[in-house]
Amino acid sequence: MKCNEIISMVIGGFLCHPAIDAMIQDVGTASSIFGLPVIKKAFTIGESTKVFSYTESVIPIILAVIVLYFLEKGLKKIIPEILQIILVPGLSLIVMVPVALVVVGPVGIYVGYGIQWLYQALYSFSPLLGGTIVGGLWGVCVIFGAHRALLPIGLNDVAISGTNTLMCFAGSANFSQAGAALGVALKTKSVETKQVAGAGALSAFLVGVTEPAIYGCNLRLKKPMICAVIAGACGGAIMGIGNAVNTGFANNGILTIMSYYGEGTSFGRFVAYLIGIAVAFFGAAILTYIVGFDEVITEKGAAVKPGKSEGTGAEVSKSEADIKIGSPVEGRAVSLKETGDEVFSSEALGKGIAVIPAKGEIIAPEDGTLAVLYQPCTHLALSWITGRNF
Repeated sequence: MKCNEIISMVIGGFLCHPAIDAMIQDVGTASSIFGLPVIKKAFTIGESTKVFSYTESVIPIILAVIVLYFLEKGLKKIIPEILQIILVPGLSLIVMVPVALVVVGPVGIYVGYGIQWLYQALYSFSPLLGGTIVGGLWGVCVIFGAHRALLPIGLNDVAISGTNTLMCFAGSANFSQAGAALGVALKTKSVETKQVAGAGALSAFLVGVTEPAIYGCNLRLKKPMICAVIAGACGGAIMGIGNAVNTGFANNGILTIMSYYGEGTSFGRFVAYLIGIAVAFFGAAILTYIVGFDEVITEKGAAVKPGKSEGTGAEVSKSEADIKIGSPVEGRAVSLKETGDEVFSSEALGKGIAVIPAKGEIIAPEDGTLAVLYQPCTHLALSWITGRNF
């Protein structure tokens, strides 16, 4: 939010201070600050009563920081610059402490319960639908950072009931990203891509950190990301049908798997979680391997696919515009210096790349006619319909 980080931390620490927490939970005693009433509330949930606490939700602190941002912005407009370093932080803290306890904090608690109610309504309406949506789209939310806005739902769920379903469905998405990255690692012929995909798959599989898999290969290659979304939705649906829950708030990885089996859950629910992540992981890996993906020439050692010039491939500069030329053969791109040919390795005919073929098949990168053929068929030239030569 680009506001004072120290003041933000002080406000968060203030709301979570044991003395403040004890005051908030003492609903039988009226409290005030600067003559303003401190809002306290107890909710009845089923047969139990729940007193809200700022230590159980991040939403009040998030809202307080948002208000702090606009407060600081306003103060900087009216306070001379020479005095801002002293007055802005001090006045911000004086104003935000009562505002947090009287307005922002209670609103945040209500917002948290409202968000949780909406999610619970969706889950109650159809656990299968809830699991499908979250399991499929969680990885997409990670791309935009929107998943962080959903985490308070799980935190509030744990605070109220001791368990949550959100992280189960997110686990399906995480394992599907790991599986898709594994499928890329098994499918690709590029050493570099294989290393990136393998590392991403390991990170997501072990500790549920999916960013390396998403940004390193799945999103970049497009089709693996789609496969991960499909497999994650299927895994989430299975978890929804089996009513799988998480007994805490742990990230989703094989190392935290036992947090999904304990007090508040059952062995049957745990099995549903295991089946869900297995379907997500292996389903994404198999689907990615079968569907495949289009690889592009990036640098030495990268894999290339044959195709038309308008498709992906090496980029050759012509004037100020880039003309994309599809590779005529499937294989591994290497430097011209590795060809052993004096003419090409010296780049006497110009800069370029060489491809070590994976198949004995050469496809013209664009429609045209064979203009020159050198015997014994070591070199050839094509005249394209567009007028360019290759």
